[in-house]
Amino acid sequence: MKNMRGSFSDGEWVCLELHEVIITADKFQTFISSCPVLEQLMFETSTCFDFIGIDAPNLKVLSFIGIFKSLKVKNAPHLANFSIDSKASVGIVERGGDKFGWAGFFDSLPVLKNLHMGGQYLMSLGEAGLGRRLLTSWGLNFLELSDVRLGPITTGNEHEAVVLKYCEVNMDRSKFYLNHLREVEMRLVSGTPIDLHFMKLLLAKSRVLDSMVVKPDPAKAKNWICFVLVDRLHKTCTMLGKQRSTSDIISNLPSYIVENILKYLPLRDAVRTSVLSGRWRYKWVTLPQLVFDRNQFFLNSGDWEKIKAIIYRVLLLHQGPLVKFELSYPPFGSCMDIENWILMLLKKNIQKFTLRLDVNSYYEFPCLSFVQLKHLNLCCCVFKPPPAFKGFSRLVDLKLCSVSIAPKMFEQFISNCPLLEGLSLSYCTKFDFLIINAPNLKHFFFCGTLKSVSFKNTPLLAVVSIELFSLDGTVKRPEEEADSDWVKFFQCLPAAIEDMHLDRPFLESFAAGHIPESIPSALKHLKVLALSHISTCVLDHVSHALCLLRSFPNLERVDISIHNDVPNEDPVVEYLQAQDFSKFSLNQLRKVKMWSFSGVECVIPFAKILLAHSPVLEKMVILHDLDNFDEKGVAMLEEELSRFQKASPKAKVACMPLDDEYTLASRYIL
Repeated sequence: MKNMRGSFSDGEWVCLELHEVIITADKFQTFISSCPVLEQLMFETSTCFDFIGIDAPNLKVLSFIGIFKSLKVKNAPHLANFSIDSKASVGIVERGGDKFGWAGFFDSLPVLKNLHMGGQYLMSLGEAGLGRRLLTSWGLNFLELSDVRLGPITTGNEHEAVVLKYCEVNMDRSKFYLNHLREVEMRLVSGTPIDLHFMKLLLAKSRVLDSMVVKPDPAKAKNWICFVLVDRLHKTCTMLGKQRSTSDIISNLPSYIVENILKYLPLRDAVRTSVLSGRWRYKWVTLPQLVFDRNQFFLNSGDWEKIKAIIYRVLLLHQGPLVKFELSYPPFGSCMDIENWILMLLKKNIQKFTLRLDVNSYYEFPCLSFVQLKHLNLCCCVFKPPPAFKGFSRLVDLKLCSVSIAPKMFEQFISNCPLLEGLSLSYCTKFDFLIINAPNLKHFFFCGTLKSVSFKNTPLLAVVSIELFSLDGTVKRPEEEADSDWVKFFQCLPAAIEDMHLDRPFLESFAAGHIPESIPSALKHLKVLALSHISTCVLDHVSHALCLLRSFPNLERVDISIHNDVPNEDPVVEYLQAQDFSKFSLNQLRKVKMWSFSGVECVIPFAKILLAHSPVLEKMVILHDLDNFDEKGVAMLEEELSRFQKASPKAKVACMPLDDEYTLASRYIL
């Protein structure tokens, strides 16, 4: 905040902006009057002014933000744009007459085209008692009113009744029309009766209106308020020479459009449209999808028996085919109810079925239920197909999370799903040896306990992600494993793989030591390699990573997350110094992203190697953990990286804070 002192002799100013300037009203008026060519004036202040006078013969744009109890424009014949708003929600409105001087103010603006007025000043204008019209504002083209409260959120009070009556009276006025209004936008609409009546008034009185945009208040309006607003608004056609007629906009839309509107509403709100009118009572019963989930249907705790009854009623009333059914984390664990609901769905030819239960509610999924099934997503279930079960012949995508299933039974089940393209297994039964036989499989994601995996008949497999864990937090290496297992795993992978993610426990599951310099592999199409939880202080991790980088020369992108939890790194330094990188080159590598959770020094080994041997590298991004990186550490890292040899003249290196919501493995969850 600055204090303006002394005289103001420079009268050549054309544009002037004053923000939080300390100045008296008299000096402000004197200053403005000494600027005869001033065209634009913006004054923002926290000081309360009882009176401000403006004398500016060339002024065209005037903007005031603050508390001004009275305002007078003496000589501004060219003023076309005027804006007035307040920072405070109180302190402007004074009861009893036109104390602001609105009548004289608007009389002094003969060419006003654009007007913006804040809610407090609009209330002050209402107190002025100027009648229904401002006779001197006929040339106004654009009107913006901000922070306007049309009525209270709650209904049934005296104020609301008065406002509604006023809207109805103006609706019937034969001489009230907005003959040139073409565009209306209303923001933060709560959907109160007053909101609706005001919009109906605008629609009914605007002969040439092209569009009305209504943006609900996300803090007050529900997801379905847009739908309800449009349905309840009746546009009155008042074209010249025609009688007024009313039409229900949405109800007269083609049926396929109405179906799409309902389909994208949460199920709870789609069912609620039945109360709009008799025509809408059963429109929802042909929905192609029913989603009962925690975020949209099971919103709050309450009468769960009533919720169950609602689900029963929805299923009973539903008509026609049902493409998708989802029941996610219901707040009750009664398997008998779930059994009954699934029985009610047998004739619906469901193609997408999702059943996610709480951890303690293991439910045995009836495999024989859906012969048309294409997408199956189960969580906390028992998957136990009978011996006669031949699989889902049309299944395309399978996701199992915390599902109990015998390994041999699972392998047989997968082999009986010939069209399967996506397979995701998370925290399921412990697999010692997993054999995948799926000729159309394209995506494979595994997170759990596994000793060995073999892809026997997966010629189209393009994306592989494997994460291992064990209950005690460590991965135990079987004694019978030999160094050749490392080579065997990659040799069994199909040549079509383009994207692969491996984590630290998986790499540690192979025998330590004697890691080859590179692997004789047929993965010539591998473009993306992601390694997670690698420690640059552990020799085995570094040797595994370098082996993989040497083995896949056509890589275009490398992602590495680094977690150093071992302080001793001398063997790693000696190992890297002994390496011969003269023939090592990643000629296709364009992007590198590294996550560092352990300080600045841990990213340097891989960064140095990749920068020096990637001739077409475009960008290297290093995401750092804020808990281990301060500004000084980041600056040191950037300085050291700038000194490294770069094989690519286009390579750019950027250090950025880590986004906690993003993890490396999340890219691969199907």
